[in-house]
Amino acid sequence: MNRLEIVRTDPNNGYVVRLDNFFKKIKVTEVTTYRSCLAYIMEHQEEATVYKVARILSRKNARRQLYERFLAKDQREAIDIFNKHYATQAQGFTLQLCTGDWKVICETSFNTDK
Repeated sequence: MNRLEIVRTDPNNGYVVRLDNFFKKIKVTEVTTYRSCLAYIMEHQEEATVYKVARILSRKNARRQLYERFLAKDQREAIDIFNKHYATQAQGFTLQLCTGDWKVICETSFNTDK
């Protein structure tokens, strides 16, 4: 998936936005012509991969559900983001970091039972 894209303000002008790791759009350039936006994208485009965070409730026969998704440039960055943002949220359920086609990379779970 490409991180940079053009947002048109009118038929001849626009500006470039960049998607951060959590799909938030950040404005990169000011409003310029479409051709200059296209030139900027051709020079600075970055590739990113979509990773999914799945949630499995702690009960019998629980199904895996999509909890959230994010962008990362490689698997190492995805594991860092998962450990930083999601590993502490697993209260009473299991979280799995998966690739875009649901292959499990790592998982975390915490029991709230005493």
